[in-house]
Order: sequence, then structure tokens, then C-alpha cells
Amino acid sequence: AISGVMAMYVAAFRLKRIEFFYWFFMFVGFIRAPALLILGFYIGKEILDYYTNPHSNVAYMAHVGGFIAGSLLILGALLLNRNIFDFTYLEQDQSIDPAQEQLAEVYSLIEKYRFGLALKTLNALITEHGNSLERETLRYNLTKLRPDKAFLNSLHTLLRHKPGNERELALLHSVWRENPEIRHTLDTDSQVRLALNLTSPDYLTTAEDIFNALQRDKANHSALGVLARRLSLCFEGLGNAAKHKTYNDFAERAISGGSLR
Repeated sequence: AISGVMAMYVAAFRLKRIEFFYWFFMFVGFIRAPALLILGFYIGKEILDYYTNPHSNVAYMAHVGGFIAGSLLILGALLLNRNIFDFTYLEQDQSIDPAQEQLAEVYSLIEKYRFGLALKTLNALITEHGNSLERETLRYNLTKLRPDKAFLNSLHTLLRHKPGNERELALLHSVWRENPEIRHTLDTDSQVRLALNLTSPDYLTTAEDIFNALQRDKANHSALGVLARRLSLCFEGLGNAAKHKTYNDFAERAISGGSLR
């Protein structure tokens, strides 16, 4: 089966350089080479081993057969549908992304419990290639081991990220709930932005909590008005007429500049 997939790689990438894993006694690693060259070498080695190791328990010719089967299957598929390959993807540069390579090194260091070096490597990665929710979450988890100013800065940065999907939204919600003391150090705009992200049925209670806390602190009127409008629409969608009216009235007063009491 694996040989069959390798045959499909030959058909797809041909002379394009792709990454291969290798091992030689105790040495392992990755090399980049044309698919046709390396996989052709692989099949040649299987045939050679078949004739030079006749008493081996390895089914060398089964590997060769799988390769031939994969070649025939991909050829038949291409004859039936030329668009079976995403040629735009195949023509892209297949070289390793340096940022992904550094990130893999961070994960490797974490697996070895070398948290200090992992954090140092991650900071260098963020400085060189920019930040993302995944990278900041990693930094948050690493600095959480020894809470200090670096942890607080990472926590602030993480909560200011805009989630791109439900998983990331759940992550931000979880981080906020894990650190209730952060509210007193996070600026109003960041809290409002977070609450706006959380105005969904699953996290509406937390969004309300943030709104109520900001209201008690007499936060910026316009920012609270925007949040109140979003909460109003959310409760309207849920059929909660009372809360819809409460937040809608607050938003109207905020926009008109009236009293927010």
C-alpha cells in the first residue's frame, strides 16, 4: 500500500524536489531530491534485495507489485480525469518553510522538557517571522510555568488576538476564565474586543460578565455602546426580549451621549 502511494508521488511530482526521510544504521534525517530519482532507486533496491537475499522474510516483490499497482491506478485515474491533480499546488515551491522548521524545533524541545530553551527559540521565531495565535498560545503555556512579567505580557497579547475559528474562540475563552485577575491589568479596548468575540450562544455569559464589570468601572461610553449593541442583537436572536431591550436601550443612550445609569 505504501509503495502504491509512493508510485503516485512519482506521477505527481516527477522531477520536482520533495522531502524524503532516510535512515542509515544509526543516522536518520531528511533529504530533498527529485521524486523520480529517489523512488526509482527504492524500487531498484527492492529488486536487488529480492535476488541477493532469497531467504529473507521480507516480501520484496510485494513492494514492487504495490508500486506497479499504484502506477497503473494513477495512470487510469489521469486518463479518466485530467483534473484529478491540483497542478497549482504541485507547481508551488515545496521547500521547507523556515518558520515551520523553527516551530518544529520548539515542539521538539518541549518534548525533551527543555522549556527554557524552547521559550528562547519561540521568542526568536516570533521576532523573526511574526506572531500568530498558535505561537502566542505556546508562549503563554511556557511562561505560565513561572508567572512573571513575561507571562503577563504573553497573556495580554494572546487575549488581543482575533480568533479565526471556533477552536481558537474556545481557547481564548478558556484562557480568560483561567486568569480572572487579568481583568484589572487589561485595557478597556482589549476587554471590549474580547467580549465582542465572545458574543455567541456558547460564551454569552462571559461576554455579559465583561460588560457588567466594565460598566461598574465606568469604562469608555462609545466602546461599551458597541458591545451593548452586539449583546442586544445576540439576545434578540435567542428570543430573550427583556435582555434585548436592556442592552438596546443602553446602546441608544451611549450613542446619544445620555446617562448610562
